[in-house]
Parts: sequence; structure tokens; C-alpha cells
Amino acid sequence: MPIFRYLNKHRELIPLAIIMTTTLSGMAYTGIRALKRSDIIIDRWNNPEPWEKVDPSQPQKLFSIHQKWEPIRELEEIRKVYKE
Repeated sequence: MPIFRYLNKHRELIPLAIIMTTTLSGMAYTGIRALKRSDIIIDRWNNPEPWEKVDPSQPQKLFSIHQKWEPIRELEEIRKVYKE
């Protein structure tokens, strides 16, 4: 491939290519992961209130230390009233 031949001739660019590849891969991963989250609205016409589907017992953060996730009692009571 021409890219590998070019990097073989100019070896000082290999670290830059590795850094750029890692950065672009991380950006793509973050973008795809963000699209799967429940608090991000992509299609607001077919799903106008996506926050109604957020489960409070599931963590929404990428990383949390010693945090306990428990359902909110008031929210559960409201959901039971609306489901009936």
C-alpha cells in the first residue's frame, strides 16, 4: 500500500500516524457510544420524550466510583399510576 511505503521512507512520521489513528478511533468510538445513549435525541418527531424511557436504576455515567443506584420511590409511584 502506498501509505506504508511512504511511512517506511519517512520513519519519523510513524509516531504521528499512530497518534492520529488512535485519536480518530477514540473519536469514532465516543460518537457511536453517544448515539446509543438514551438522553440524546436524534429523531425528535418519532420519539419526542426519550427521557421517559430512562431507567433510574441503571447508571448513565461512563465511570462512577462507589455510587449506589437505587430506584426513586416517588418516580416508581408515578409510573404505576400512569401504567394503570
